[in-house]
Amino acid sequence: MDGWLSKKEVGEYLGGKSPRTVDRWIAKRIIPQGKRFPGGLFWRKDIIDQWLAADQYATKCTKALKLREATP
Repeated sequence: MDGWLSKKEVGEYLGGKSPRTVDRWIAKRIIPQGKRFPGGLFWRKDIIDQWLAADQYATKCTKALKLREATP
């Protein structure tokens, strides 16, 4: 499917994350909704790119890094 990424491909595209990490992001509604096909969940690459470029994603990353640095 041209232009669509599987769960494994999304993980690789987002920096080598595992499919299990993508599952956790889906459960926490961190990642945009995928589309279910008979072969599993798939995401359009342009939607993932828009999500990565959004300010809210950058804000979430900044907050997560601050929390990580604050823990002893």
